[in-house]
Amino acid sequence: MMADLKRNFYVGFIALSIMMSMLVGQDASVRPYSPVYFAIVLPALVVPLLWWRGIAAAAMGIGWPLVVLALLAGGWQLAMGDYRAVIQLFLFVWVLLWVCALDVRLSTRAYMVLFAGSIVAGCVGYFVLHNNPWGFLPRMTSSDFTIWRLSFFPSVVLTGLFSLFLLIAVAESRESFRLRLVSNMAGFYFLIFSFVRTAMLAGAIYAPLAVWFSRVRENWRILFFVPVILVLLIHGSILVAPHFLVLFQDNEIVSRLLLRGKTGLDVKDVYDQISRPWIWQKHFEFFLSSPYLMGLGNFDFFSLAVPVPEPNQPVLSGSEALVTRLLATYGWPAFFLIYFMVARLYQHARAGDYLVCAIFPGVVILAMNYGSVLHPSSFLFVLYFQLLIHGRKTFADNVREDMTSARAADPHIRESNSA
Repeated sequence: MMADLKRNFYVGFIALSIMMSMLVGQDASVRPYSPVYFAIVLPALVVPLLWWRGIAAAAMGIGWPLVVLALLAGGWQLAMGDYRAVIQLFLFVWVLLWVCALDVRLSTRAYMVLFAGSIVAGCVGYFVLHNNPWGFLPRMTSSDFTIWRLSFFPSVVLTGLFSLFLLIAVAESRESFRLRLVSNMAGFYFLIFSFVRTAMLAGAIYAPLAVWFSRVRENWRILFFVPVILVLLIHGSILVAPHFLVLFQDNEIVSRLLLRGKTGLDVKDVYDQISRPWIWQKHFEFFLSSPYLMGLGNFDFFSLAVPVPEPNQPVLSGSEALVTRLLATYGWPAFFLIYFMVARLYQHARAGDYLVCAIFPGVVILAMNYGSVLHPSSFLFVLYFQLLIHGRKTFADNVREDMTSARAADPHIRESNSA
């Protein structure tokens, strides 16, 4: 009974989050404490209450670094009187602890159905709500954007990230070949034509790593150290990339893929085009300048980073980079989140769970580039952190497979009721 209730509430949370993502336009800002704000945030606060026992256990177990983060950073910001920063941190830690405690396992078929339903809802919303500037077929997109880019969400980034998650789910699926083929075609179609470069890069890294790691899953050192090294190399490369891109900017492919079709740029212009290294740098400067390295709390990123903006300069919120934003906001206690993520990678590497190890670099890349999308009230936040925390057992298909193998060794083992 409780298992069915939890499953229904979990599916309801995912479906409601998808629906709200359809209603909010790409450039629309949600006013704090408005009805839309509460419709987005309240489910993330209320739904996890069904798992309160599991959350308490997670807080004393694998989630203890998150609790330390909340106590240290939250306590400091409370003493500073920054209540908004405290509330935001509580929501972040609360949802992460919920994901740690999640004992609901949906099948890969269920995620395929959710994806298909999202496409249908997005197509209907395109004609009814008129808040999606992107089309779902080539050349339907507004002329203000690249006309061949597609999205069934008003935010093209959501489409790219959800498509990537679907492809990961299909790779773990035991469903029929026809269903997997159709799902793969839909996932690749929207991943490629949404042209979310970070999602495509994450997928390009995940695919070969998953194949390699599935063959060497007994070697935990490869499963652990290769993702860590890749994360460092990739972000180091991004930091120095503008110095090389400026040399190849006249190449049409380089210009279109990495510089949004622009040429005649200097190194500073390329940094502005990429924007993320500049944001990381500013976040780190704010962290170093904060009192006792405890972060600035809530602050207006753009006004601090650019005191005198140039005409027509794009306004960046700083929320694009999740990890460095947490560092700038909450100071050195944010390193406990990094420790938590690396600890989960280590534990799964020791257990031979190749999925976590293969997707780890991709999730870090997403968090460093689209942190505003990975908000704790978003279904994508829950889905991607499930992959990091639960690995292959995110999907019921793999839970059943493990139970079948275990029963072959011991016929007295009963199957779990977490569907």
